[in-house]
Amino acid sequence: MPFTILKGEQSVAELVHRLFDIKGPDLQAQVQRASNNLLKANPQLKDIRKLPAGTPIAIPDTVPQVRPEELAPDTSTPRTIASQNIQTAFDHLVQRLNDIDAAAVENIKSSMARLQTTQMKMAIKAAGDQEFGMGDLLSSFPSAADLSETLKEIAAAAKPRQQAATDLSAALSSFAGAEPLASTIKARKRKT
Repeated sequence: MPFTILKGEQSVAELVHRLFDIKGPDLQAQVQRASNNLLKANPQLKDIRKLPAGTPIAIPDTVPQVRPEELAPDTSTPRTIASQNIQTAFDHLVQRLNDIDAAAVENIKSSMARLQTTQMKMAIKAAGDQEFGMGDLLSSFPSAADLSETLKEIAAAAKPRQQAATDLSAALSSFAGAEPLASTIKARKRKT
C-alpha cells in the first residue's frame, strides 16, 4: 500500500486537497468520500491536529489517484534490492563451494579407482622394487580407508555451510521485509 506523510495539515479535508486533484460538480461529495476512506485506513487522522509533520499516512485503493509528488518514497525498495543482490552473490558462492566439493569428491573417487587396478598396483610395486631410492612406494599412497575418511570429512564440512546458507537466506528475507529504522524510531517516540 502506498503512503504519504503529513505536512502539518489541520484537517483531513486539507490533506485530501493536497493529495488528490479532485474536480467536478460533485467536489464536496468526492472530498467527503476520500476523507472517509483515509480515516478508515488511518484512524489516527481523527486527531490530525495532534499528529506531527512526517507522520506516515497509508493511501488506500479506494481513494482517487494521488499526485505522484505527494507519495512518500518506498524505503523498502533499497532493502529489497540490497538483499536480493547479497542473496544472489551468496548463492553463487555456495554453488561454487559445492562445485569445488563435488570436484574434490570426484577426483578422490577417480584416484581410488585407479589405485585399485591390478596394473597400477603392479606398476607401483615395480617402481618401489627398483633401486631408485624410493623404498616402498606403495606404502606412501593413501589407503582406500584414508580416502573414504576424506570423503566423509568433505561431506561433514558441507553440512554447516548449508545450514549457514539457510540461516543467511532467512536473515536476508527478514532484512528485506524489515521496517526501516527511522520509521521504527518515530513509532516508538509516538508511543511514549
